[in-house]
Amino acid sequence: MTNNRADLILFNGKIATQDDRRTVAQAVAIRDGKFTAVGTDRDVMAFRTGDTKLVDLSKRVMIPGLNDCRRGSGSAWWAGGLNSNSPNAGCQLWRS
Repeated sequence: MTNNRADLILFNGKIATQDDRRTVAQAVAIRDGKFTAVGTDRDVMAFRTGDTKLVDLSKRVMIPGLNDCRRGSGSAWWAGGLNSNSPNAGCQLWRS
């Protein structure tokens, strides 16, 4: 099934889901920049293909949210939010 694939899987972690119950998951699958699965390593690995990038979190905590990689780099902040017109507007979530 083509919908059952992930571009990126983060596994072997403690992922704070931020739901009402404050659930902690082991793994997440991401496709096209969106979460497609959250759960145990075994459940999420079902979304793995030969092209899926795997990131072993090594039991570290991951808290999904706003990734502000520009703060402190001279980028402009303005009243009301982030200046997305900044030349540094693109951020890389994962560097290898």
